Amino acid sequence: MEDASPAAAMTTHDGLGLPAPLSPATRPLADLALYPPRFVWPPAFRGTYEWAVLREDIATHGIRTPLRILRNGWIIDGTHRFLIAQELRLERVPVQIVPLALARAPAEPLSDFDRLRIERTAVRETIGRRHLTRHQVVVLFLTLAEAQGQVFGDTASRLARSRANLRGGHRSGPAPTGPTIEEPARQYRTPPWRIRQLLAPAEPTAANARDQFKAGRLPLRRAYDAGRTREPDELDPVARYVARRIALLTEMMNRWAVLASPLGRLAAQSGLDPGTLRARAEQTAARQLWRLTAPWPWTPRPVVRGPRRARQEASARATGRSA
Repeated sequence: MEDASPAAAMTTHDGLGLPAPLSPATRPLADLALYPPRFVWPPAFRGTYEWAVLREDIATHGIRTPLRILRNGWIIDGTHRFLIAQELRLERVPVQIVPLALARAPAEPLSDFDRLRIERTAVRETIGRRHLTRHQVVVLFLTLAEAQGQVFGDTASRLARSRANLRGGHRSGPAPTGPTIEEPARQYRTPPWRIRQLLAPAEPTAANARDQFKAGRLPLRRAYDAGRTREPDELDPVARYVARRIALLTEMMNRWAVLASPLGRLAAQSGLDPGTLRARAEQTAARQLWRLTAPWPWTPRPVVRGPRRARQEASARATGRSA
């Protein structure tokens, strides 16, 4: 049991797939290294039951499915097999080189587009051959969508480029086509309605809702509602006109409500701003309330009766009884 898939799964028809790997060969294990991801990478299963089964199989039969690597030795498929080979101290392992062009700079030999291709392929293959939870799948989908927005630009930029191409005039050739909502639903093993909800928090404007959903602090429905509300597209004049008229109508209704209230009428008569008048009324009410509820400024003292006062009161009482 190895975490590998056929080499044909590397190639796709949407322009983001990787080229087919070359013929298998062997390389020293010391010449290989793990690929450093930039956007997203499948979750590891080290220390689980799958890890124990894979380690036992490699210890018995060796690595039967070659690792897929780049020309510089970075492993883009077979991370767990490489780690197990290091634990077992294997000297040479079978590999297949993916003929992807590398830059001359050793520090950053890959472009953002090639990194997106590599990491997208790794995620899709992991979803196809491993059992991931639904939350893990949707988090991978959201992270990939965010990475794709960083590489290709946001929706407004793509719309501007497409409209600029339309203004350039009619060009012969087939109309541009793209994947439907059912294709990513099938690839990510997620219902189409859930993919539609995931597309809203995947927008750059819904970064806060997306981060809360990925952390498990926000359900998908609330993340979808938070990402669905947007400002009108600046490239759409009709939406901009409607938004301005709605804002003007809202401001007029608010002003009318202030003038129709008693406070608004008083402000109009006195020539003061309603906000200033409201603040002064609140201060006056607070001052009157304090006067009614504050403690007395003096403390009453108890009457102390001496012997002389006691004799006078006793005499007055006796006189009243005799009368």
